[in-house]
Amino acid sequence: MISVKDKWLEKLLQDDIIECFDTTFGEHYRLRPCVFDISANIIQVLKREYHPGLEKGGYLLATPEKRANSNLFVVKEVRFIRNTSLTPWEQYRKEISESEAAISYALNNDLVPFFFHSHPTKSANIIGEAFMYNRQMDTSSADKFASLFSGISFGKLQLRLPDVLVVVNGRLKGDTFIGFYGGLVTPLDFTERKQVLNDTFSDKVSDSFESLLKTPEKRLLGTLLGCLFLFFLIKFPKSTFTVILTGAAIVPSIAYSSLPENEFFGISHGSSLQVSLIKISDESIISDEKFLKDLLADWKKKLFNKAA
Repeated sequence: MISVKDKWLEKLLQDDIIECFDTTFGEHYRLRPCVFDISANIIQVLKREYHPGLEKGGYLLATPEKRANSNLFVVKEVRFIRNTSLTPWEQYRKEISESEAAISYALNNDLVPFFFHSHPTKSANIIGEAFMYNRQMDTSSADKFASLFSGISFGKLQLRLPDVLVVVNGRLKGDTFIGFYGGLVTPLDFTERKQVLNDTFSDKVSDSFESLLKTPEKRLLGTLLGCLFLFFLIKFPKSTFTVILTGAAIVPSIAYSSLPENEFFGISHGSSLQVSLIKISDESIISDEKFLKDLLADWKKKLFNKAA
């Protein structure tokens, strides 16, 4: 973490953009509940630079603002940092000097640097990439562990910041997933939120089927559609299965857009995106922090055993 002057910290505190939080492992600063405003131009940059076969990363540079008593971070710039990993198709390791220069630039221009990286979706074909896109829309153990070190230091205290995951729908580059995790303000993964959205989508589909069978006319229409499906399945099995697989591949993206509120993550189809980091329980945050501290202890133990 890079140290910065207290004046910048005081401004964030005065505007109630950050707060002090005791994790029981130590005191840190963290963001208060806020909304990230990501323009279509920024999303276009992320899509254009996305590589389906390699992990890329850098910083989203955002301006903190107050609007209608809400905290808003408006993403102004994207700074890509070279990946120095020897296995860039499965790991992102930022080049240190480029990273420090980007953070210094951000702080000198009153911008907050949020670290981001991408997950690759390369597969043998476009349908495979669509399935990989769904699979890669979550954090790995390495992502969670790395989030423990994201932020800016102010003397003895640190401002912990959430990291950002970016995943684009393979070579199609139709959808762009952007999710925030960690930083003592968001969950370490998107599992719970995804479950809420999947349940909501399932309920909507179930209601639609029930509506389809309410009247004799609709039941007849449903029967005709079923017969038509069976006809195509028998007559054109390969093409029909391809259509089914394609549909299955895009269902998660549809489900994750089933509610208007983008909490912790959102999917853009090319337009601007707003993602809310809502308040979650301190108990949940502390539990996540304990999990990360245990990972850190295991990592140190492995290093010690390797050196012995």
